Amino acid sequence: MEITKNSRPCLVDNETKLKSIIDLTANKDYVLLTRTLIKKLKNIQGVHKVNLYEVYGNIDNKSTKKLLLKDVLDILSTLIPFYQRVKQYPSPEQIKSENYQGLLRNDIQQTVFPIHNIANAQRILVIDWQNINPENWSYVLSLLKVYSNLLKIIDEKDRDQLTGLLNRHTFDNNLENIINHSKLQSKKARNNDKNSWIAILDIDHFKQVNDKYGHLMGDEVLLLFSRLMLSEFRYSDILFRFGGEEFIIVLTGCDRKGAETALNRFRKTIETYRFPQVGKITVSAGYIFLDSIQSPNTLLDHADQALYYAKETGRNKVVYYNAIASILDQVSHINNIEIF
Repeated sequence: MEITKNSRPCLVDNETKLKSIIDLTANKDYVLLTRTLIKKLKNIQGVHKVNLYEVYGNIDNKSTKKLLLKDVLDILSTLIPFYQRVKQYPSPEQIKSENYQGLLRNDIQQTVFPIHNIANAQRILVIDWQNINPENWSYVLSLLKVYSNLLKIIDEKDRDQLTGLLNRHTFDNNLENIINHSKLQSKKARNNDKNSWIAILDIDHFKQVNDKYGHLMGDEVLLLFSRLMLSEFRYSDILFRFGGEEFIIVLTGCDRKGAETALNRFRKTIETYRFPQVGKITVSAGYIFLDSIQSPNTLLDHADQALYYAKETGRNKVVYYNAIASILDQVSHINNIEIF
């Protein structure tokens, strides 16, 4: 129902406020927590629209036109230009440090709230509203404080603390959704040009880095490696630190040539980059098409076999599982004969 200037404001009662806090704190999942927050905000009289986004791009850049947004409620949602959702083009400084408010149309206002957290991801809450009572605004701000505090706890669970990338826990919880998304892409795609691929990357001889330079320098290599990943791959690709020196990348919306090109481009970037004190390192990768027919465990096993093959045949290379599957079958057959 649209609220007009003459409408009598409906204040949120204390019982509702308490229940909202209870409902928020009951969530231990990022998406579920965000969904609960948005639901509570939409129930406030005068609120027209609520969205929470992750901001991609260099937020220190002077132009917001170079920023992209991804809806928090969907890890695989399509990224959209910042200015398509935030109409008044606030400066990056406003996004980072304070609320921003501008007029949309008629009496509809839009307020952008930065969500401060410890993760690399910068988040903003965007509310389109009209004639919200000041007491209800206080309620909105209280919900955001609770949300931000809970988000810090969840980020510690869902994100790798060293690199800020999503961790193995988050990967395991989202793999089924990623596979289903790949299946949907394949049905819609023409000429097999919009599929998803999963790659496992492993830093070559990383144990030697730790042994020679110490674990602090090893952590520095991992941090720089992850930052290069963030700069080299598209914002639509999903990056995980799987554990130790192993990383996973989900490449979306591309054919095999595009996936291999992206992986090799990153491999060459790592090869030519000079890490402080350590110098040159290399990376090996194995990847596979995210076939929805295969079980998640099978897909990971195949990608891991491709990675292992890359390491066993010289390292510093990218290997597609299907390209070496027949070789692996022959080796397996020979080994079975030797056993008997």
